[in-house]
Amino acid sequence: MIDIAWLCALAIRSVYFLVLMACNFLGYSTLWAHREIKQRGERYDALRKIPAHVAIINNDQALNKNSLMSLLEIALVENIRRLTIYDASNDYTDLAREIRMFCRSKHIKIVIGCADFSDDFSSYRLFVQLLSSNSGRSTLVETCRELSASKDPITTNDITAHLASKYSLLEPELLIQVGAIPSLSGYPPWCLRVTEIVPVRSLPCNRFAFEECLEAFNKRDIRLGK
Repeated sequence: MIDIAWLCALAIRSVYFLVLMACNFLGYSTLWAHREIKQRGERYDALRKIPAHVAIINNDQALNKNSLMSLLEIALVENIRRLTIYDASNDYTDLAREIRMFCRSKHIKIVIGCADFSDDFSSYRLFVQLLSSNSGRSTLVETCRELSASKDPITTNDITAHLASKYSLLEPELLIQVGAIPSLSGYPPWCLRVTEIVPVRSLPCNRFAFEECLEAFNKRDIRLGK
């Protein structure tokens, strides 16, 4: 189905582009047109929702140094505060070591797996967590086993708080599911209760592809049940 709003925006941009060309051809000042385009862009950015936490499930080819660094740089530009990358088939421990200096220079904190991170990460621009298959359903099972030892009734808030405090598993606003196979591949299911899932064919390692995912997120009508 054709997105009418997208077509209208494209038409307006096309008109501005034609006006700029006409002004340049006739020798008129294009300052007002540039100012109007800038103001429209600022109004759009103000209305656009930016998810603080984005998760990526990779069912495609394994990440390499360049693709991971590109993702981190894009996340910084888009003001993403937390990025979780889950890959059930690959372990990125060595890759995380390779980009340690890059992360330090960009004020990025990168961690491997699930653990109790008691440090204060507010001073970092981006927190990155790399998860593998052992961070999936087994973590939720272990959480339920640990909580069941208590005599008090177990609530949903208890499970959420336990996953966050002990395993640093938080619920993302946006999850990008990468690959031809529409599968979550064992991603911790409890952490996806109200998450918007956007499927894509390949890893969004460039700015345009990542912004398309954010655009899809913005078009969703997110409603939280009570």
